[in-house]
Amino acid sequence: MNFCDNKLAVVASGSGTTFGYLARHVRTNVLPFDGCVLVHTRARCGAVDRARELQVETRHWSRAQSLTEVISPGEFPLVVLAGCLRVLQPAEVAPYGLMLNTHPGPLPEFGGKGFYGIHVHAAVLRYLELTGQHYTCATVHQVSSEIDAGRVMGEHWLRLADNGCFDPDEVAETLLPFEHLLIGTTLLRLTAGEKPDEISPASPRQLDFSNAHVLQEAREYGLAYQGNWSAVTEGVKIV
Repeated sequence: MNFCDNKLAVVASGSGTTFGYLARHVRTNVLPFDGCVLVHTRARCGAVDRARELQVETRHWSRAQSLTEVISPGEFPLVVLAGCLRVLQPAEVAPYGLMLNTHPGPLPEFGGKGFYGIHVHAAVLRYLELTGQHYTCATVHQVSSEIDAGRVMGEHWLRLADNGCFDPDEVAETLLPFEHLLIGTTLLRLTAGEKPDEISPASPRQLDFSNAHVLQEAREYGLAYQGNWSAVTEGVKIV
């Protein structure tokens, strides 16, 4: 499928940093799509403000609508979820030629219901504390009928100790540019004619997940995380 002949649909719910990154590169022809459209799940959010600044078309996706009512699969064969906090139903995923999602951590270990944004970073940091490891990663994967369970197409690994990241907010800020680079690179490869099934992570995984008990403890911590990292860790840092 030649994605260049179509507009790129980006679905966002929050600040819209990834949407803004993609929209700017579409506008300057770095990403060779025939335009860009923002689909937003909140009437007021940062993504809408960015779309207005960039003069990008916006479409509101209300809870009463299916995604296919907002952007038809024939019009948008390629859809990117970029900070979309709404769970898609299988019938909303299947009609599109390809749907990608960005994720701020390793998959499938730190994915699934409730694992978005800061909860992912908190869970990863807790796991690193418990195991003495140092890495996290940005991920791009194909969207499937299950949450965060689709095929991983790309990973960008980051050694946190080298970047001074010691709490979830710092990890989020440091990892974000790599999330942008990863989704941008993946889209470039697709528009250059590579098939989705041919695109895979370029480097080996940097974390050992063999201890299922520790992983489960870290996941539970991440789901319960409410911004009290310093109090919980009592000043312990990854070194």
